[in-house]
Amino acid sequence: MSTSRVASNLTALLLCSAMVLTACASAENSEDAADHARPHQVETSEDSTTANGNGRTVQANEKVWPRWDPRDVDQLPAASDEIATALPSTIEPPESSPLLADQPTGSAVLAVERAGVAQLRSPEGAWRRVPLDGRNHRIQLSPRGTRFAVSYYSDQEYWLTIHDVRTGSAQTLSSPKPPSEGNSWFFLNERKLLIGGGRSAYVVAVDRGTVQKQPYRFGLSQTVDPSGNVLVSAQWAEPNVLTDYRAATPREVSMRLTGRLSSIRAGGNRVVGTSYDKRPFALIVADRKTLTPQTSLPLLDFQGNYSNWGLSTLALDDEGCVLLRVAVIGKGKSGFRVVAWNPSSGRLSIVSSTDLPVAAQV
Repeated sequence: MSTSRVASNLTALLLCSAMVLTACASAENSEDAADHARPHQVETSEDSTTANGNGRTVQANEKVWPRWDPRDVDQLPAASDEIATALPSTIEPPESSPLLADQPTGSAVLAVERAGVAQLRSPEGAWRRVPLDGRNHRIQLSPRGTRFAVSYYSDQEYWLTIHDVRTGSAQTLSSPKPPSEGNSWFFLNERKLLIGGGRSAYVVAVDRGTVQKQPYRFGLSQTVDPSGNVLVSAQWAEPNVLTDYRAATPREVSMRLTGRLSSIRAGGNRVVGTSYDKRPFALIVADRKTLTPQTSLPLLDFQGNYSNWGLSTLALDDEGCVLLRVAVIGKGKSGFRVVAWNPSSGRLSIVSSTDLPVAAQV
């Protein structure tokens, strides 16, 4: 799998982190797949449901894997070399590296922030440094890794600095929204940012600095698919629907069958997210058009840590492979793991490990 596919295939967006990732391999070693327990599967009519041993209702033909305890993450095997090939097995940025402004790298697959300094890793493994100004900030890479953005906010101001990884140059953009509205933002593509919060959202063109108001209303979770289309999972106080802006007319799809979804990602005709809505905590892959669950992985939610902060989705590729960020939780433990889950085989494996604090922006 080529490095170019790393950049073009996925939009990997998460609350405190951003990575540009490769697609997961669609083929699995048959011996690896045989190591996993067989899933529960309901073989009934399309409209029927049944309860499984985990205490939740499953849909007809939904594949339900045995519950996994994320505290056992370090017992997982290493992922195949064909999964997320641009990510290192260990995320360990150096103490220092050359300035991006002096030595641009063309693109980045990983960004790490520590002590007011960000470091970017190229597909070839070179690190570059971007000093931050020390104020409240959040970092993110664009889908293809050619741009690195940092948002800053204070009581009176909210702005973004966009670094061009290809040239090392930087520019500052003012936010069209006041800080009081609780801004969220992410890249739609290499040229545009979406900034939202409250009841309004705006697309900002990075090169021209132009601003265009959009109909999006951010919710419990929002994401952008590889084609730049936005999806929004509604807040708890709102109707239980996921709004899909892929077509000219937005579609509202009921989340009754999945439960209200958090940490959503979308790719092709699938949506993945986590849910603990009237059911045990689980990772669910659903049909994008109807949100009918196709595959699910129940998760042991130790003291509510994983549903609140310890586990989130990173990406969903065209073949349905899901990348997760899983915190290492336990006495004297720290760090997190990038985990690949293949819904077809049930295989879980570790792509990358790091001892950086779980709160680190990566």
